[in-house]
Amino acid sequence: YTILQSTPFHKINFEEFCCPMAGDESNIKPNRLCWQGICHTPRACTDLIYPFSGEGEREYFRVRDDFFSRDINAKRLLRSRCDARNRLLTPPYKWCRQWLKKEGDQIHSDPMTKGGDETNAPVDGNLGVNLTHLEQYNHRDIDPYEARLPPPGCSHLSHGGGSGSYHHVILFPRAKLAFCGIPKVGITQWIQFLRFTFGAKDYQASPYSKPDQRLFRFDMMREEVQKEILNDPEWKFAVFMRDPAERLLSTYLDKVRANSGNGGMEAIHFRSLYNFTESPTFEEFVETIAKNKTHCPVRGGPKRENLHGADWCTDPHWRPQTMACGISEFLPRITYVGSLNHIERQTRTILQGELWERYGKYFHWTTDKQGKNKEPECAPSPPQLKVGDTLYGFQQRPLNLGDDGKTRQSKVLVGKSIGAHHHATGSQSKVDRFYTPRLRRLVREIYRRDYQLWELIRDEKDVVSGSDLAVKISDECRDAASRLANV
Repeated sequence: YTILQSTPFHKINFEEFCCPMAGDESNIKPNRLCWQGICHTPRACTDLIYPFSGEGEREYFRVRDDFFSRDINAKRLLRSRCDARNRLLTPPYKWCRQWLKKEGDQIHSDPMTKGGDETNAPVDGNLGVNLTHLEQYNHRDIDPYEARLPPPGCSHLSHGGGSGSYHHVILFPRAKLAFCGIPKVGITQWIQFLRFTFGAKDYQASPYSKPDQRLFRFDMMREEVQKEILNDPEWKFAVFMRDPAERLLSTYLDKVRANSGNGGMEAIHFRSLYNFTESPTFEEFVETIAKNKTHCPVRGGPKRENLHGADWCTDPHWRPQTMACGISEFLPRITYVGSLNHIERQTRTILQGELWERYGKYFHWTTDKQGKNKEPECAPSPPQLKVGDTLYGFQQRPLNLGDDGKTRQSKVLVGKSIGAHHHATGSQSKVDRFYTPRLRRLVREIYRRDYQLWELIRDEKDVVSGSDLAVKISDECRDAASRLANV
């Protein structure tokens, strides 16, 4: 490899070929270079434009000033805006605020907090509303700073509780796709796929410490760019949801229970953060979450109180899914709402066009002889393809969907195979063992908003539009949709 002046010679780890990203001013310690540098990707070391496609894209997506500004007042302003919204604990759940605002409707308080319940709205597909006429209203006048949600940027102050609604929205600029990532619903694989699209050869690595992927986080963008993306009809938003009970159990098994992933380090961190002497049982974990907070953010109070409630100050791994990406207020803005139950087919729909043809169908992952995905390293070498290997594609399993809509069994390889990487902890097979009838009822109450959407999409083989869901889930949205469709 030819190393240019962009990367000082002494800052390169030749054993793993890792280097600081060109232009990254972070002072990476040598023992962290593998994790925080870019590996096996010479362009990242020398090209100041990397990972962008050009100078224009780099300038448009440059990081907002208050993220790295040394201006204390700018940081204080961001914190005050985030704290003010976090103190509300939960969003109003208007679902289709842009429709109501366009009509000049008075936005009332949340009916569920006053004994009302919008879950009784009809859920049949024949609503007498031509949804195609509503497309023009799905992305107008959306201001994430005006809504009663933590504004974009809060993840700069916290990666845990209080990180805001837009913490895990990642951008694919060339396809104008904004993917709403939700922890424990496959967000890690989508960030790895994002790095694959701009040529990072170490895309199989755990992505969160890699500096290139941060440059495509919606939360990092300037305010004017965020508003442009939200209100530009050419930008499509997509999200996958998961059974709330299965997701919570997966979180417990992966992050909370002793001897969980990463050699138990996650469980040790959890115990320290919430002042447990030992890992709680699943029942204790659920019961603690079921207790409501009295205020948020909690500073200087009992550590255990931070675990109470499913609200803005809840850790993103078990924060309600409907609190992500503005879903609770701007559901019609989500173009594609998918279910983890049908991820293969629906991923291809979301990536249709260039993203699938150029990247999705060629995404590959190294597995062992048993077909299991290898644990991610900080600097894994790119998978070595050879004649006879089968590429399944991103989020595709060996049973692939053909262009005619029929499934076919792919070739099963002997030895090393190349396949899709799936985030799994075996939680689905353990649901019956961990859940009692009482715990199931408790979880349904904690995540009642998530279940409103989940029960509408879990059996849908194709993605569903947010507009369609809004008119099914809310009487108020359906009435507004009927008026708008007749304009």
